[in-house]
Amino acid sequence: MNPDDASIDKVRQKLHESQCGLIVAGRRNHCDDAAALCELAKRLKWPLLADISSGLRFGSHSKDNLVTCYDLFLRDSAFVEKYRPDLILYLGDPIISKSLNQYIENSGAEYIVVNDTPYRQDPGHSVTFRLEMNPVDFCQRMADVDSDNPSELLPVLRRADSICLDLLFHLDIAGDFTNEFAIAYQLLFLFPGDDGLFLANSMPVRDADSCGLTGEKIIHIGVNRGASGIDGNIATAVGFADGLRKRTILLIGDLAFLHDMNSLLLLKNSTVPITIVLLNNNGGGIFSFLPISGFDEHFEKYFAAPHDLSFREAAAFFGVKHFNPETMSEFREDCIEAFGMDESCIIEIQTDRRQNVTEHREIWNRISDAIREELL
Repeated sequence: MNPDDASIDKVRQKLHESQCGLIVAGRRNHCDDAAALCELAKRLKWPLLADISSGLRFGSHSKDNLVTCYDLFLRDSAFVEKYRPDLILYLGDPIISKSLNQYIENSGAEYIVVNDTPYRQDPGHSVTFRLEMNPVDFCQRMADVDSDNPSELLPVLRRADSICLDLLFHLDIAGDFTNEFAIAYQLLFLFPGDDGLFLANSMPVRDADSCGLTGEKIIHIGVNRGASGIDGNIATAVGFADGLRKRTILLIGDLAFLHDMNSLLLLKNSTVPITIVLLNNNGGGIFSFLPISGFDEHFEKYFAAPHDLSFREAAAFFGVKHFNPETMSEFREDCIEAFGMDESCIIEIQTDRRQNVTEHREIWNRISDAIREELL
């Protein structure tokens, strides 16, 4: 049920009065939302922080106000402290970035959520106003909002975004396969147009979200969020591809792959080609980012849970072609070959959990240094 005119007018007035507003776009339930959401941000002259699952990062729509590397620069506490919003307009489902969620929760800003479901999506309990309606309908109702008062955050966040994108483009972040962030970056860079991309839970979806790449090519993005954890990602990706009727690439970690390996039979029988890019770091790589990783005696056994497996034989058992690149150049070549095939396949990459954490932190530190040098 759409909200009444009084509620719409109340939000319109709040948008008009804001000095430092920003828009956050989470996952959307409708494929035609992109232009409407981007047009609202452009009309308001507000930054639009778009989660990778929102679909706003790719396509032919205007991206003038788009900000995508926020997960990287919002890790800097001095930046967060200096550049606070006074109003956050949140459109769609929950987002992936912990940095952005913390930024929202700690901002003290007016916090308006617009989504067409009644479900809670505010773990910090900081929402101040909620409209239960389709985000596109909301954007259309806001067509007359005054845009003579641009957000003071727009030039700052856009510049921070540009700094991050430039640094990532020029940084040789993976001469070998230790850094899974670089693999996600390269995968999005090499991605063919108008195909599906399914991002498995844990680190794959986080790395793809934080690397911030955008483009004109169309990428249909699918994710499993919420209580699903790492279960069923291969099966869901196969269903996602079948629904799209388009080639789909699945980026997945080794434990999620292991938990759903029987679904390789679905992959083998799929009428739509599916390429699995498998990041094998021999355990639960996401836990290596936690303080417990410093206690080797307990960490390896109870958290990392190494399995000491490679999956070439599993691929052979199900009759699925298997690639095992050892360098970034081989990975690029295998991706190009796989994306041109009419059959499903697996590209398995061995990475090192500890080195992966070290290199992630090096990237975060370099970005923080660059941000502080120019914007603080």
